[in-house]
Amino acid sequence: MTTTPLSALKPIILTNEAGAAFLQRHPATREAATTPSEAGLLRVELHFVDAIEPPPADDWVMPNADVPQDREHDLSFENDGHAPPYGFWITHPDVLAWTTELTEDDRPDWWVKVWLKA
Repeated sequence: MTTTPLSALKPIILTNEAGAAFLQRHPATREAATTPSEAGLLRVELHFVDAIEPPPADDWVMPNADVPQDREHDLSFENDGHAPPYGFWITHPDVLAWTTELTEDDRPDWWVKVWLKA
């Protein structure tokens, strides 16, 4: 089985400035190039490093689990191209919880909502 290298993935995401900064902070992100979108959000093109060692599984945050019920999400992300791989959200060091309906990369209407650690 062949694994696609991270650097070959080119996800494109719609978000705001805080979301763009969040995307840039992931250890796998080499660059997050931003341009304005027609929707009034930023269009972020992610470019990843060639490879990265994932954090220990105990540090992973699985989707739709332990979502805070006492506050709204901090960041939201929408489709404007291929979604980042699941592992991007699961291993982001700032994520407390996240929700999504994203089940496959080819879906045209994916979204992700993120709750940040305090």
